[in-house]
Parts: sequence; C-alpha cells; structure tokens
Amino acid sequence: ITKGSRGRARLCRASEIPLPYYYLRRPSGLIDLDIATGGGLPAGGLVELIGPEGSCKSWLLNQYLKRQQEIFAEDFAGAVAMTEMHYDKLFGKMHGFRVSYSADEIMRMEAVEGRSFTAEELADLRDEVGTFHTVFADSAESLYDAILDMLLPDLYNVLGIDSWGSLMTAAESKKGMKDKTRGGSAKVNAEFIR
Repeated sequence: ITKGSRGRARLCRASEIPLPYYYLRRPSGLIDLDIATGGGLPAGGLVELIGPEGSCKSWLLNQYLKRQQEIFAEDFAGAVAMTEMHYDKLFGKMHGFRVSYSADEIMRMEAVEGRSFTAEELADLRDEVGTFHTVFADSAESLYDAILDMLLPDLYNVLGIDSWGSLMTAAESKKGMKDKTRGGSAKVNAEFIR
C-alpha cells in the first residue's frame, strides 16, 4: 500500500483480484454480440455504449431489457433513466420488450383513434412482465441522485441511462444557446462514476 497526496493505492498481482463481473453477465439475446462480449455485458458495473446519433444505442438497450425480461420473467426488474425525453414504450414494444401503457395513455390513444380498443388490443397494451421503472429529471445532478437511490437496494437486473451524452447540469440548462460551454457535465459525470 502506498500513500500519496490524494489517498491510498494498493499494488497487487492481477491474479489476486477476484472479478465477480467475469462470472455474472447480462446477455442481449443477440448471439454474435453475446459471443463477442463473453456472454453479455458485465453485471454490477458501468458499461457505456458509444456511437453516433441514430446508431441503435437505444435499440440495443431495449434488447438487453427484453432479454433480461425473458430470463427472469416475473422476477425481472429493469429501469431506464431518461435525459432527452420520456421512455418510448411504443419503441420498446415494437422490439419485443413487454411494457404496459397506463390507463391514461390508453384513454388518450383511444381518443386519437376515435374508438374503444377491443379486449385483445387492451390486453396487448397492458402486457408487462416483471417490474419496469423509468425516471426523467431536469438536470444531470437530479438524475444521478435518483439513479444512486435506485442502485442502493440492488433491485435491478438492468438500469440504463439514455443518453449519457445529452446530460446537462442545472447551471448549463439555465444558460442561453450562445452561453453554453463544452464539457459542462464532465465534473458531475466524473463524480457519479466515482
């Protein structure tokens, strides 16, 4: 153990460190991807999906949610923390994730359609397996506080953030378009990761 001006560090052989995330993986159900990642993404850790806008990162998150829902069935617990808009249930359902619409959402959809849904349509709209939560916040700080509260009970099989790149601090959100600075959320992101 060494002590520096910023705290303590421990140097040890890699063979002395147990890696629990090596054994516990969260598969996507996409065979080639699961093989390439050694069985899926490591559970109990932070994984960032990086790619340009429109490169299917949200779709991939929904694939992980769907696959965990298939594996854990009624014991499934998933969550998504949203930064740009609320979770898109239609998008999730289109790709096989079983998430329920609320009674209010169904009522509004019926008003748009100009008719009442059939019993079969209602059953499909209300179909959900396990537990799914979503959180939306007005700033990176608020969202991270909510996520940390969600992580503490170790309840979720998958907890996604959509999208990391669009997080904005409370201070940045109050600035005008010309006053924005690059890296405004970098400090908050670094504190959250620690």
